[in-house]
Amino acid sequence: MKEILIAARDRIKNPTHWTQGCSARDEHGERIDATDRHARTWCAFGACVAASGRDYHDAFQVLNAASRNLFGMGIVTLNDTMEHADVMRAFDQAIEVCDVE
Repeated sequence: MKEILIAARDRIKNPTHWTQGCSARDEHGERIDATDRHARTWCAFGACVAASGRDYHDAFQVLNAASRNLFGMGIVTLNDTMEHADVMRAFDQAIEVCDVE
């Protein structure tokens, strides 16, 4: 689970690789499946899917809980309404929680 969160975070740590409003986009900004080889940007959820090969459920639940703890909203809402730095904070807390468990 921690490995998935780290890989997902690394996938979108550069803001140019992060998107809002859908799971992933191709180089033209078109919506695309997060696991498609043409995906170039991902939302927090899409990054978890892409990093895990669709075995994202546990990692996503920890990330969602971290987002709710920090911002009072789930990660999908956070991703689509807040800043990239806020999404990174949620990932950091989720990864930290994995170290404690």
